[in-house]
Amino acid sequence: MGNLNNGALERNDSRRVALVTGGSRGIGRACAIGLAEDGYDIAVVYAGSVDAAHETCEACEAAGATARSYQCDVADPAAVNACVEAVLNDFGSIWALVNNAGITRDGLLMRMGDDAFDRVLDVNLKGTFNMMRALTKTFMRQRGGCVVNMSSVVGLMGNAGQANYAASKAGVIGLTKAVARELAPRGVTVNAVAPGFIDTDMTRALPEEAKNALTSGIAKVTRTAAYQLYELTGHGETALSDTVETLIAQQNMETKSLSLLTEEAVPEDAQAVIISAPTGDISEDEAARLKDYLAREGQIILMTDVMDRADYPNLLSVTEEMGVTAGEGMIIEGDASRCVRGYNYYILPNIASHEITDPIIDGGYYLMTPMAQPIETLEGSDADVTALLTTSDKAYSKLAGYDMKSTAKEDGDADGPFTVGVIAEKSGARLVWFSSALLLDESTNSIIAGSDYDLFLNTLGYTCEQEDAISIRAKSLDTQALVVPQASASTLSALMVGVIPAVLVAVGIVIAVRRKRK
Repeated sequence: MGNLNNGALERNDSRRVALVTGGSRGIGRACAIGLAEDGYDIAVVYAGSVDAAHETCEACEAAGATARSYQCDVADPAAVNACVEAVLNDFGSIWALVNNAGITRDGLLMRMGDDAFDRVLDVNLKGTFNMMRALTKTFMRQRGGCVVNMSSVVGLMGNAGQANYAASKAGVIGLTKAVARELAPRGVTVNAVAPGFIDTDMTRALPEEAKNALTSGIAKVTRTAAYQLYELTGHGETALSDTVETLIAQQNMETKSLSLLTEEAVPEDAQAVIISAPTGDISEDEAARLKDYLAREGQIILMTDVMDRADYPNLLSVTEEMGVTAGEGMIIEGDASRCVRGYNYYILPNIASHEITDPIIDGGYYLMTPMAQPIETLEGSDADVTALLTTSDKAYSKLAGYDMKSTAKEDGDADGPFTVGVIAEKSGARLVWFSSALLLDESTNSIIAGSDYDLFLNTLGYTCEQEDAISIRAKSLDTQALVVPQASASTLSALMVGVIPAVLVAVGIVIAVRRKRK
């Protein structure tokens, strides 16, 4: 244990004293400065950086406090006792204790060594115990005091690769409850807080996978009620698969069926209404109820199959309320790099930058919109319309749709580019529309590593204003089919059939000649 400063302190004895462990940076520094601003003098306990501790002291002094730093390994009971004694000698008393010191030593359970497990528990859990034990007599003599123990949301929910950290922080919660009961009769309050993901030196060192798992899990812990989604039924809609339902549940969202043929309105708790590839039109009354829902700042997520506009006037009256409507025909992609080889109606659309799509772009993933229909923006609409997914300018639309005789471009086909994914916003209402009924098809997603699932879940996260749900989910380690655009496939075919065999033959000849010379 060491001090940055030595000698008696001149201070205002009317100010109470707070001891903050792990006070040199991050949450500890913020706590120290906050307490200084609230009228406390501060004892900053740190483990590593003298300079960082000194900076915390200077910030506390700038807030009007007297501050001093003490180096101490909180896992060492003797060091803790010496540290507390030094603080009491310097300041005369301690009224508040913030147990913030903590470390991580992340790793999968099967690879975690004893040292990594023990050290994390020694610092995070035993260190908290050591400090409270060392100050108990002081608190009891003065018949008052306050303890705040820093747990973590990981101690509540767990996190893969952090078994030691989760155990230590869960232990802090149990320890806090026990000591709170023990010291309450003496006027001492003991509480624990469980912060979520906070940008500190410690969290910056976490792998991205751990950060994503942690941030997505925080929403489940901090929000008691699930976000309520409703699936429209009654028109031959495609029900969400078990896979998709599971993914939705993992985002702390819940789906219920909704029939606007029997219900007078979209329920008040609806965070979003999902309309998945209806095979028939909705009624005028249903359209009116969906429009009323939009007027209440409602959120609609729509996926459609190729449809004849004349057959869906009521559904399209809802989309037109948001400034968009369906174009004609089925899109064929004429750019070989933007479709799957041999299937020019399996479009690999261009992806525009948006909160929904940016994680997919950053991850370098493809999206796929098989058998899509153009989405058109209406002129003169007051809605803010953003194209999310578009075809190349070589795409064309077969106006006959599924009745087309050939996918080849013919006279009368409409020229692209086309929009196949769009978000329209107006007065707090949102419509997100993808014009492919196979967006959530399992076979489609198996080809592109589930990226369409990510797109859909990011859309839900956006409509629910749940930022932590907008990400790229962890991918399965199962073998995935490789998406090979037609143009790339041609190049690969030439390499596999021509170039590579020729190179191998040449190498074989060289080796044979060398062997003969020997």
